[in-house]
Amino acid sequence: MSSTSPALFGFASLGVLPRDFGGILGLEVRQQLLRSSPKIAKAIVDAIVAAVALVVSALLIPFIALFIKLDSKGPVFYRQTRYGKDGKPFKAWKFRTMVENADVVLKEYLARHPELKEEWDRDQKLRDDPRDPRRQVLKKDKP
Repeated sequence: MSSTSPALFGFASLGVLPRDFGGILGLEVRQQLLRSSPKIAKAIVDAIVAAVALVVSALLIPFIALFIKLDSKGPVFYRQTRYGKDGKPFKAWKFRTMVENADVVLKEYLARHPELKEEWDRDQKLRDDPRDPRRQVLKKDKP
């Protein structure tokens, strides 16, 4: 006896109903978001989740900024050019997690340690990255 199951990968099971087609099992797939009430319910849930995420983020941002300010000197935020849709550049603002002038620090460090350039070129990271402000604290703790 062989069994055949339809390829329904990617379909939500809530909108799938079994149907009898003359003794053959069939599945009816309903697209619930084509109806107005599920569409409205989804929009309401999306708005509530977004509002909660906004409130939580707004409460966390000052604490993260304070931690960064206390942890190391320099600005809290770091601005970087990124490339979006169709290669269009935009400015991304991120919390700073590295020392100030990290690009210059990395360039000087690799000039002093040419043996690490291969590691940097291959991985775009270093095991003992000089740009990490917590590195100095950790190194002081080690004997």
